[in-house]
Amino acid sequence: MNRKSQRGVALVITLIMLAIVLVMAVLFLGISRRERAAVTANVELTTAKNAAETGQTRTLAEIIARITAQSNLLAYGMVVSTNFITATGFRKGVSSFTNVSYNYADGLPLGGNDIRLNQANLLYDPRPRCLS
Repeated sequence: MNRKSQRGVALVITLIMLAIVLVMAVLFLGISRRERAAVTANVELTTAKNAAETGQTRTLAEIIARITAQSNLLAYGMVVSTNFITATGFRKGVSSFTNVSYNYADGLPLGGNDIRLNQANLLYDPRPRCLS
């Protein structure tokens, strides 16, 4: 073989290798994006399970405390979340367990970051509520 027939072979091999590396990089990005979504879904599922288990354990502890406080084993009643709600309405910017209400003093519903602050202030048996 002469040298004229071998010219350009290195360029062709380099382009093929570059194409293979590019395909591998694109596949890796696709797989990593899918795996990130799977991990996020798994974290959300674990958080929901832990919240449900915590609520169930808290309710069970409340019922057992009522039963053991009296001699009658059937002395328990319905267990309802009864969080503290101030009658004067929510005060903006006050972080205290006594500053819990779903309305401002003028009767308007909470909005913005005050919803999060209200949830953070719930200390005593917080009730579930949809804040949409």
